[in-house]
Amino acid sequence: METRIYSNSTKYSVKEILLKSLKGYSSSFHLAKQLARRDITSQHRQSIFGIFWVILPVIMNAMVWIFLQSSGTIQLTPTKIPYPLFALVGTAIWSIFGECLNMPMGTINGNRGIITKINFEKEALISLGLIKIGFNFLIKLSMILFFILYFQVVPATSMLLFLPFLFLVMLFFIS
Repeated sequence: METRIYSNSTKYSVKEILLKSLKGYSSSFHLAKQLARRDITSQHRQSIFGIFWVILPVIMNAMVWIFLQSSGTIQLTPTKIPYPLFALVGTAIWSIFGECLNMPMGTINGNRGIITKINFEKEALISLGLIKIGFNFLIKLSMILFFILYFQVVPATSMLLFLPFLFLVMLFFIS
């Protein structure tokens, strides 16, 4: 393993920092994959619903909004898609946003033991968070696609253009 010597220097180059970070990401990705596999399997192995826990909060939150809208408690302007699909997509995107905000602290707290005991590239923790959020994102995206097919809605091109924007937002809040 490489020995690092930290010194107090004011000569930092943005290019140098980015290159070292990218090198850290590439050298630590294998560790991040192993940690992600461990975290995902342990998270869903001992629960009754398993992977359904990723979808359940989104569905329950959407059902609250659907109930409020159908009871007349809230009045919304009509949408081009059915309101249940609108609520599901909105709560799914909001949950992804919330996961991105909470991921850095959760990853550090969850791996506090190995941070203090093992010398490794710390970029692995960011990659770990990206993999876990990406896994949850794919599950939620498949749920959204299921409901799009169920409601027989043809997605507009703006919905497809939204996915890269959502990915950039995820990267922004994780980094």
